[in-house]
Amino acid sequence: MSYKGTRFPPYHDAVVIDEQGRRVGATRVAHSVAGLEALVTFLRDASGAGGEIACIVETPNGLLVSALLEAGLPVYPVNPGTVDRKRAPSGARPMPLTPTSSRGQDAAI
Repeated sequence: MSYKGTRFPPYHDAVVIDEQGRRVGATRVAHSVAGLEALVTFLRDASGAGGEIACIVETPNGLLVSALLEAGLPVYPVNPGTVDRKRAPSGARPMPLTPTSSRGQDAAI
């Protein structure tokens, strides 16, 4: 499975996808200790017993990354421009957060 989180305090969005790119689940958590604990719990629950986890994030540091690493989850920082080729040349983010785009707002998250 692959997990994507975006770093937009005061909250973080996360989408869980499976190996085929299908959306498995999504959540939005507060940028707080309690919110990050809820995110770790969500990711562990979504992966199932013994499931592989890959946390794809758009930042190499910060509270989000620290919380994931402290929970023993693998973190892979990526440049948003590398994975989000659908963004308009202006840099605007018209696309909702999906398994194939790492930026945007999603009401379900």
